[in-house]
Amino acid sequence: MWTGLPTIESCLCCEPPFSFFFDLVATHWKAAEAYPLTLHRICTLARKQGARFVAIESALPRADIREEIDALDGSLGGGGAAEAVTISFFASETEPTDTAMVPADEVLGQIVVVNYRAPTSSEFTHTYIYEAILTPPALRNGAGHSRPLLNNFICAEGEFLCVVKGCELTLRGIYYCQQNGLTHVCAHACLRMALNSIGAFDPPVSSKAINEKLGITPPSTGLSLGQIAKVIDGSQGAKASIVECDNLTLSKFLTILAAIVESGHVALLVFTTGDPQTEHVVTVFGHTRNSDEWHPEAVPTYSGGPPSTPYYPSSFWIDHFLMHDDNFGPYYAFSSRALDVDQKVRARYIVALHPVCPAVRPDYAEGVAGITLLNLLPSLAPLRAGKWFDFITQNQIKFVLRTILIEKSKYLDHLQSSRAHDGTAMASHEIEMLKGLPDWFWMVEFSLPALYTGNRSKLGEILIDGFAQPDTADLGKSLLFVRLPSLLMLKNTSGQMAYSASSMHAHSPIYQHRAHEHVW
Repeated sequence: MWTGLPTIESCLCCEPPFSFFFDLVATHWKAAEAYPLTLHRICTLARKQGARFVAIESALPRADIREEIDALDGSLGGGGAAEAVTISFFASETEPTDTAMVPADEVLGQIVVVNYRAPTSSEFTHTYIYEAILTPPALRNGAGHSRPLLNNFICAEGEFLCVVKGCELTLRGIYYCQQNGLTHVCAHACLRMALNSIGAFDPPVSSKAINEKLGITPPSTGLSLGQIAKVIDGSQGAKASIVECDNLTLSKFLTILAAIVESGHVALLVFTTGDPQTEHVVTVFGHTRNSDEWHPEAVPTYSGGPPSTPYYPSSFWIDHFLMHDDNFGPYYAFSSRALDVDQKVRARYIVALHPVCPAVRPDYAEGVAGITLLNLLPSLAPLRAGKWFDFITQNQIKFVLRTILIEKSKYLDHLQSSRAHDGTAMASHEIEMLKGLPDWFWMVEFSLPALYTGNRSKLGEILIDGFAQPDTADLGKSLLFVRLPSLLMLKNTSGQMAYSASSMHAHSPIYQHRAHEHVW
């Protein structure tokens, strides 16, 4: 049995000249061989958000911490020693002696650092972040109030109960943790980050529980793709949808990852590292979108060559994805083109945590929608009349396409609440016609670059059956519904598209899985 080491509990003011480097990190990161990149990153985020105090307490009374150390100690034969500290960050102007009096938006987060000394060593051999609950990075004004970072979209946040000085606090954020390299590795960490952030286990799943589910006895050398999928499929409300990336173009890679995030779902991204090549996993949970991005329209125009697609993927305006890396830290933004720079660092797999597992990839659905618009619109011109209907049916247009996996009930709610730019809306009987749609499908929104980037609006949607096997000889088989300004096309029971008028005549707001108004 391991020995618990004493912890000095304190509350420290971390305003200058306090140094996170020397007064916090050097004090509580004790294994010499494990450089404290992750703790430095967390302290950097805290400093940027105006941290003024840290509360430091022993974490050893927590049952899950003792279980974690038991597993680590047991894998090394027992008889080691350990300490675990909880570090809570506050933006409060006064020392948080009574945490119940601290405003909720002044609590920045809480982390647990484990220091372990193997039984045969006189020095600490393992130091890592067991758990971190950090509020998403935000900008603070002089009054201590915060607002989200511009253009940062986080698709899902978890709600976590933390205890500081005996007081229970509720924090929202993306769960973060780190591997210890012995009883759990990066795949364990990323599974915990993803599954705990979406509430797929209650209480949050531990690495020990993952090992027990998979029948693994530490030390662990890694998890296979099948083992990762097994853990996800055994959770509440998540299914593993796996995409192999070896033969994907960059455009398709971006479309797939963007569609997952825009649908409100977290993803695991597996990529190769180094020489000889190994694999690493990170957790992707958001993106940043730059509406002033130059390259989506300019580069195809200046290149002079044939277009790679007859449309603009909306993912071209995503300049970064937001992710956690257990080796470097939480809330990093990695360039959408980061994995196209070095041949040794290449995407291998995307594992989406969808509520359902579609048979059709989002890039396929997007391609079907693009071809449908290209071939169909000119033939529809005689059917209706209207400013926007005439514009899109009588002109050759390169649309922006945005693909989302959506549940029927949410799609119908979206249509019900949407109001077009000219004030028109769909009538209740038009929405009622759609009650026979399948429960889930791919919704491909289409827009124009200026409408999409300036108004965050769209001209309509093409719904694609995501659960029937694709038929490349007859792409129309996968079409379920097309909504245009002034016109609706719905597949009837005989498999034919039936036309009817639409009461919405202009462009309307794009679908947002979560309210996201801090955008430019």
